[in-house]
Amino acid sequence: MKKKLYSLTLVSSLFTFFSITSTGALETESKEMENIIKSVVIKDNCLRVAINEDFKMKWLTSNFFAYYDSDIDLTKIPYSIALLPFIFNIYPIVWISGKDYSIDCMDEDAYYSLEKIKKVFQRLYPQTSFSGNLVPKELIKNRLPAPHVSSESEIAVLFSNGLDSTACSFQHHDKKQLLITAQGQADLPIKKRHLWERQKKKFMQYALDYGHTNAFVRSNYTEFLNRKKLNSISPEIVSWRVDTTEGVGLFGIAAPILFSKGHTTLLIGSSFTWEFPYPTAANPLVDDNLTVADSISLHHEHFNCNRFDKIKLIVDLIKTKKIKTPYLKVCNFNKSGENCCLHCTKCKTVVSGLIALRENPLIYGFRLHTKRVIKKPLRYFSDEQGYWAGWNFCTMQKRLEQIEKLPKKVRWMLTCDFMQKVIRYKVGTKTRVNWQDFRDLAPDTLEIPTTIVNDCCDNNQARKKQERAKQQYENRVKKAADSPSPTKKTMVPKKCKPRSAFSQSVGNRHTQ
Repeated sequence: MKKKLYSLTLVSSLFTFFSITSTGALETESKEMENIIKSVVIKDNCLRVAINEDFKMKWLTSNFFAYYDSDIDLTKIPYSIALLPFIFNIYPIVWISGKDYSIDCMDEDAYYSLEKIKKVFQRLYPQTSFSGNLVPKELIKNRLPAPHVSSESEIAVLFSNGLDSTACSFQHHDKKQLLITAQGQADLPIKKRHLWERQKKKFMQYALDYGHTNAFVRSNYTEFLNRKKLNSISPEIVSWRVDTTEGVGLFGIAAPILFSKGHTTLLIGSSFTWEFPYPTAANPLVDDNLTVADSISLHHEHFNCNRFDKIKLIVDLIKTKKIKTPYLKVCNFNKSGENCCLHCTKCKTVVSGLIALRENPLIYGFRLHTKRVIKKPLRYFSDEQGYWAGWNFCTMQKRLEQIEKLPKKVRWMLTCDFMQKVIRYKVGTKTRVNWQDFRDLAPDTLEIPTTIVNDCCDNNQARKKQERAKQQYENRVKKAADSPSPTKKTMVPKKCKPRSAFSQSVGNRHTQ
C-alpha cells in the first residue's frame, strides 16, 4: 500500500514538474516574441498606433493613424475590429520580415482569413520567403449587432471616381450604395488638403446624382510604408501595395465603417483580369478569402472584364437605363487632380475606348478635343511603353475587332502591334501565373474560368521561366512534406467565446 502511494506521489510530482517547466517555456517564448505594437490610442473617431521601434526603423517611415467621419465612434466597437486598419496594412511586412511578432488580440475570422491568404502568396510568389508570423495572444469571435444591412438592396463600394470603381458602382446601379473613399494614396496625399477638398466635392456630387451616400477616412495607410525598401525585397514583388496589400489594406481601412453601419459586403473594382499573365495580390483569390466579424466580407468585382469592357458597360447603361453620364477621374499624372488628357495609359485607354463607342470624351471629364486625341496614342506606341499599357491596348484590340462599324479615328488600333516595343523589365522577374493551380485555395463562391487566354502577351522565355519556378516550388513543397516537423514551439492564440458588438470592453491598457 505504501509503495502504491509512493508511486502515485512520484508520478504526481513529475507531472507537476513538467507542467511548470512547459508553462515556463511558453511564458519565456511569449516574452521573447516582440509585440508589433508599442501603444494604441483610440479616441472618438481616431485610431493612432505607435509601432515597435525596431520594426518601424527597418520597414516603415512613421507610425500609423486613421481618422473617420464623426459618426464613426471607434470606442463603441470591439477593440479587435478597431485594430483592423493597422493589421490589414502591416501583415505582409511581418510575413516577409522573417520574424514572429505578437499582438494582444485579433478578430478570429480575420486571423484565419490571413492564414488562407498567406498560402495564396506562397504560391503566387514561389521564390519569396514568407516565414514571419503575426501571432495574436487572444482570438476574439466578433459578430455584427442586429439588424444587418441587406446586401440584396444596399451595398458598400470602395469608390475613387476612377473607371474601375465607377463600373463597379454602375454594375449595381439598382441598389443603394455606401461609397467609401480614403485619403492617403498617391493621387490624394494627406498633405494636399485643397486637392482633397476639390475631389471630395466630386465624390459627394456623384453620390447625390445617383442616390447614394458617402463615407470618408483619412489615413497614412500607404504613406507610412518605406516603399524603397519594400519594393526591393524580392524580384517577384515590384510594387509593394498592389503586389501584397491593395484590396486587403483598403478592406482594413473600411472595416470600422462597415461594422458601425452594419454592412456585410464591400465591393472593390478590379484593375486586372484572369488574362493578365503576371500575378499581383489584386485578385479575387486574395480578396474573396477575407471575412471579419463572422459576416463582413470583401468581394473583388469584374476580374473577368478588361478596361474596354468596363467602358462599354458604363456607356450601355447610360443608353439603355437613361442613367446620367458620370465624371471619370482615371489618372494620377496631373497634380491638380484633373484628367491628364493622354499623358498616361489610363487616359489613353478610356478616351480611345469612348471614341470607339462613338462617345464624346468631353462629357466624361476629358478636356481634350476628339480631333487631337488620336495622334497622341499613336505616337505613344511608336516608342517603348510599359507592359501594363501594351497589355491593356492588346486586350482592347481583341474587343474592337468585334465591332462592325469602327470609327475611322481608331481603326489604326486593329493593326498596331502593341506588344512589339513593350518594356518587360518591371514584370520580367515575376513568375507567369497559372490560375488553374489555385483551385484548392479558391473560396467556394469563386469560379475560376476553365479556359484563360493570354496569348497576346506570351513569349517563350517567360513561359520557360514560369515552368522553372513552378518546378522549384513543387520541389520545395515535396521536400517540406518529407522532412520531419520542426520542434520549435509556437504560441497558439487563445480563443474567446462569441461576443456581441458592445459587450467587449476596450480596456485602459489599449486607450489613452
